[in-house]
Amino acid sequence: MTGFTTPMMKQYIQIKQKYPDYLLLYRLGDFYELFLEDAEVGARTLQITLTRRPRGRDGDIPMAGVPYHAVDRYITRLIKAGHKVAICEQVSEPDNKGIVEREVVRLITSGTVLDEQALEQKEHNFIMALHTGPKTIGIAAADISTGDFFVSQVDKKTDLSHELLRFKPAECLLNENDYNNPEVLKCLKDVCSCNITRFTEWDLHTSKAEENLQKHFNVATLRGFGIEGKSQAVTSAAALLGYITQTQMGKVHHMRTLKVYEPTENVLLDSSTVFNLELFATIHEGKREGSLISVIDQTCTPMGGRLLREWLRQPLRDKGRIEKRLKRVDALLHHHRLRGTLREIMHDLYDVERILARLSAGIGHAGDVINLASSLQMCLRIKSMILNEHNPELDSLVHAISHDLQKLVTHIQACIVDMPPIDTKGGGIFREGVHAELDELRGIMHGAKSWVKTLEQQEKETTGITTLKVRFNKVFGYYIEISKSFLDKVPGHYLRKQTLVNAERFITPELKEYEEKILTAEEQTQKLEYELFCTLVREVLTYTAAIQQASAKIASLDVLSTFAECADLYHYTKPTVNNSGVIHITDGRHPVVERLLDERAFVPNSTELNQQSNQLHIITGPNMAGKSVYMRQVALITLLAHIGS
Repeated sequence: MTGFTTPMMKQYIQIKQKYPDYLLLYRLGDFYELFLEDAEVGARTLQITLTRRPRGRDGDIPMAGVPYHAVDRYITRLIKAGHKVAICEQVSEPDNKGIVEREVVRLITSGTVLDEQALEQKEHNFIMALHTGPKTIGIAAADISTGDFFVSQVDKKTDLSHELLRFKPAECLLNENDYNNPEVLKCLKDVCSCNITRFTEWDLHTSKAEENLQKHFNVATLRGFGIEGKSQAVTSAAALLGYITQTQMGKVHHMRTLKVYEPTENVLLDSSTVFNLELFATIHEGKREGSLISVIDQTCTPMGGRLLREWLRQPLRDKGRIEKRLKRVDALLHHHRLRGTLREIMHDLYDVERILARLSAGIGHAGDVINLASSLQMCLRIKSMILNEHNPELDSLVHAISHDLQKLVTHIQACIVDMPPIDTKGGGIFREGVHAELDELRGIMHGAKSWVKTLEQQEKETTGITTLKVRFNKVFGYYIEISKSFLDKVPGHYLRKQTLVNAERFITPELKEYEEKILTAEEQTQKLEYELFCTLVREVLTYTAAIQQASAKIASLDVLSTFAECADLYHYTKPTVNNSGVIHITDGRHPVVERLLDERAFVPNSTELNQQSNQLHIITGPNMAGKSVYMRQVALITLLAHIGS
């Protein structure tokens, strides 16, 4: 890709060489263009036309373009096809003095997607980094769309597939050694079929791993996170943070903390267990309908939906934590009216976590800010309602939602109009009275209508042309239109601009001077509003920790209220959890099969298993008699107990 002589292609090649592994979407006016090999790949993947247009001395160059207003849809298709995309924007205004400046503003991979249309609402989109050492494996996993960042270090004898199944990453980063390790590659391909990225800058970000993590998370030591001295975990976390920071151009303000987990804290579910119990998809058709999640997912919010899947993949082993959940579910079950009202409110909540991520990455819009404010207002309302009930189990759940968020809500609602435009650079975002200079510029713009009307009346009286009209369009700006029957009355200072079939269009020095004033005011208004919007977003981001805390509490409340709702709807019984080694189930029912029987009644079955006299049951019967249903039923009931349902 050398030898190009035109300024534009020289610029393109210079940028493309920095991102050789990415498809470069190069902004040209109202389109994003792909050139050369990228164009051929893009046209084939997107099923769009591949053209060859003459580019002067550079000859015919393969091109394929997509409209800028629909680019997100095309990016999603490219990412799902396994490609990585670099967005190259114009960062300077055309000035007729040379080619406009351009630079890459976003790097998008399967693990760093932020577009809400490309993400499943109730599923995480994790990106993972693995690092194998002599005896241990470092694991780091993050969902940049929510700000979650998990890290752990496991014994090399541990089955890596358990950890891959825990996160089901969309993308996995490996260093050169692990990328050439057939065991690691086979495990990745067998368990999650994710995109595998050989991170060529791994060593750059891990040579000072602890220092880089301390700097980002603003801590003096990693001791508080619990990974100090765990070299493989620290290395994986630093590599992952470096990759995310690189792809997001440093805009990772919402990634605020590391959550260290120990695999032994949870019941390990291998891929066979998840598959055969049909937790998330049916065995034969791979569909959600007919799986356990399709029955118990009554969550109201996207955050709650994601948390439910997390709990289901990671059942608790600690008796105290399980009982804490069960007590909260019991409280919500017996407060019918409160539960109904809370769930009604939660249904109106937006995806707070992902809104915050988009704002942090610089791709959020004013509607996101308004939706965030309304959601936070509802979070505070939920907190107030629960505290008024004086139930200690529920009080402790919402107590951490900060009242300081009310200041942010009030500030946002005082600044932004109720239904702001999507385009953050087109104006019309802020209310009157927010900024004096903005109000003054708007006054000039709003005065244009009355000024034009006054001018039109004056010109009619001066010229005697009763059909004279003063109009505006984006091509010619302001002009005076006169029908041809009155052309003999046109004053000498009128300058002809355009000839139509039945009329002529003219301009005057006065009209052009006013046009310049109006257009300048409009340009200044849009620029000022964008600056004010960026300032407001920065103010919002100072509340990141409080917003994430509120979102996490509402997600937990959502899942717990869902368990209570399911118990109410399906007549579930609160389990008793202990360490006796006994499974005692009276009249157990398969939670999915009983919902598929329509009017037919499910025949319940009891179970008694212990570590002494009843360690094993032998089940006999003809085909289709329900043997598999019974076995899965016992496992699912036990699993539901371990997640607190």
